[in-house]
Amino acid sequence: MLIFICFHLTAQAAEKQKITLQLKWTHAFQFAGYYAAKEKGFYDQAGLDVTIKEAQPESDVISEVLSGRAQFGTGTNSLLLARQADQPVTVLAVIFQHSPLVILALTDEKKVKTIHDLVGKRIMFEKQSEELIAYLQRERISPKDIRFIPHSFDIRDLTEGRVDAISAYVTNETFYLEKENIPYQVLDPRASGIDFYGDNLFTSEYMIKNNPEAVAAFRSASLKGWHYAMTHKDEVADIIFSRYSSKHPKDFYLHEALAMDDMLKPELVEIGYMNIGRWQHIVEIYQSLGMLKPDFSLDGFLYDEKPKEKTVWFRTVGFPAAAVLVLTISIYLIFIFRRMKWRIAREQEIIAKLNETEQLNKSLLENSTAAIYMLKGSKIIHGNSAIAEITGYQKDELLEMEEFEFIHPDFREIAKERTRKREHGEYVPDRYEMKIRKKNGETR
Repeated sequence: MLIFICFHLTAQAAEKQKITLQLKWTHAFQFAGYYAAKEKGFYDQAGLDVTIKEAQPESDVISEVLSGRAQFGTGTNSLLLARQADQPVTVLAVIFQHSPLVILALTDEKKVKTIHDLVGKRIMFEKQSEELIAYLQRERISPKDIRFIPHSFDIRDLTEGRVDAISAYVTNETFYLEKENIPYQVLDPRASGIDFYGDNLFTSEYMIKNNPEAVAAFRSASLKGWHYAMTHKDEVADIIFSRYSSKHPKDFYLHEALAMDDMLKPELVEIGYMNIGRWQHIVEIYQSLGMLKPDFSLDGFLYDEKPKEKTVWFRTVGFPAAAVLVLTISIYLIFIFRRMKWRIAREQEIIAKLNETEQLNKSLLENSTAAIYMLKGSKIIHGNSAIAEITGYQKDELLEMEEFEFIHPDFREIAKERTRKREHGEYVPDRYEMKIRKKNGETR
C-alpha cells in the first residue's frame, strides 16, 4: 500500500504541466496575484507547475510568449498594436482598471513643468509603452522630437541626471523619490483623456487552440491569487521580499500595494473583468492618432471564457441527449395535440347542446302564460310576451327600464330591499304580492 501511495503521488507530480509566466518588469507587487497563486498552492491545485520570470532590460514579453519560451505574459494596451502586426496575442484578463503608466520627471534644475517641456529631452522608455506615445501625440508632440533611451529599470538614471524623464508606474518609482524628498512631476495620460487598462494577462492563440484546459486553469488560479493578494497585502509583500526579490525593501512593496487599490478598484470591479466597449474606446483613440488601422477588429483579441470542454461534452453527450429530449417533447406534443383535439370536439358538442337547450328555454319562456322577466341587478335584460301584456309596455321598452319603474310607489322600497338581499344571497320569499302600475297608469 505504501509503495502504491508513493507511486500515485509521484505520478500526480509528473502530471503537472510546466508553465512559464513572463513578467514585463522586475519583481514587484504589481504581479502579486501570480506570486500568491504559486505560493498558496492555487497553481498546484490546478495541475500546473508555474515558473515566474522577471523581465530584463532587453526582454520582449510578446516575443517570449509567441516563441513558446513562455506560455503567458503580462502586457499593456500595446498588445493591440502587436495584434495589428499579425502577432496572434489574446488578452485573458485585465488586472489594472486604470493604467499606472506615467512619465516621471524631476522639477528642480531640469525645469519640466508640463509635457511640452519634454521636447528635445532624453526620456528612458520601457517596451510596450505605446500609450505614452499616444499621450505625446495627443498633446501634438511628435515622437521624433524626443530622444528615447532604452529603460534600465534603475531610478538612479533619473535622480543622477543621466536622463530627463522616464516611463514609470505611479505606484512604484515614486516611492524612492518621496523617500529621498526629491521633487518630481507626474505627467499622466489621463490628463489628456487617455484612460487605458493596465497589466493585462495574455497568451497566444496557439496556446488557446492547443491547450485550452491549461489556459482556463491558469487564468482561474491567477485570478484567485489576485483576490488573495489584494486582501492579504502584508503577507504577500513578505512573500515577494523573502522569496522573489530583496532588491527593494518591504516598505516599497507595501507602498505599491496600497497605491494599487485606486488602480484595480477591487471593491467596485471584479479583478480580471474587461469590457469590450472600453477596449473599443481604446482602439478608437489609437485609430484617431493613426496608430491602428480604421478597419482594426477585436475579433480573437479578447478571450472567450467558455471552456472548450463544454463544446466537447455537447458533441459527445449533448447531441444524443438533445435527440432524446426532442423525441420526448414530440411524443408529448402529439399526446397534448390529440387530447386538445378531443377536448375541442367535446366542447363543441357541449356548446351545441347548450345552444339547443338555450333555444328550448327561450321558446318555453316566450310562450309561457306566466309573466316572466329576467334581471341583472335591477335592470331588465329579458321579458316575455306575458309580462309585456300585463304591464302594457312593449318588450323593447321593458329592456330600457328598471324593475322599479313599473312597480307601484308604495312597494318600491320593499322591492329594492328584496333585490339587495337577493344579490347578497340572503333569504327572500319565493312568493309575495306586489302592486304594479301599468303604462297607462292603471294599478294592478
